[in-house]
Amino acid sequence: MALSSRASAIGGAVADSLVAVLASHLLSCAEGRSARGHVDTAAVDRAAEFLRANATRSVHSRELEAITGLSRFDLCAQFRRRHGTSPHRYLLMRRLEMARAMLLQGDDAASVAAQSGFADQPHLIRTFKSALGFTPRRYLQLAAAK
Repeated sequence: MALSSRASAIGGAVADSLVAVLASHLLSCAEGRSARGHVDTAAVDRAAEFLRANATRSVHSRELEAITGLSRFDLCAQFRRRHGTSPHRYLLMRRLEMARAMLLQGDDAASVAAQSGFADQPHLIRTFKSALGFTPRRYLQLAAAK
């Protein structure tokens, strides 16, 4: 066999080997992606229920880890896939739901803030406006106009 024929045969074998390795790697990446896409719905639902039940206080990630059996990173990723948001944002939205209901009942903003887990009235107002696009006062005006 001439030198160029041997080089060509070796080059072809290397190319075939490279294609096989690349295909194997792509398949393993796809399998990893599907495993990362898995959601332990029971664990995530336990976390969501715990957040709803404890919306008025600070909830630490170690509490959610203990309840779900997932690491904070796995829980956050799975929670986002199931609920479309992070556990922290989910908790914040539960607080805002509670605050809106209390405001509609006629409670003043300072007591609403204290009862719904916000540090103080300005914190409630800033969070309300940031999340919903208007202040609690404007929310009440819009609700009254309906």
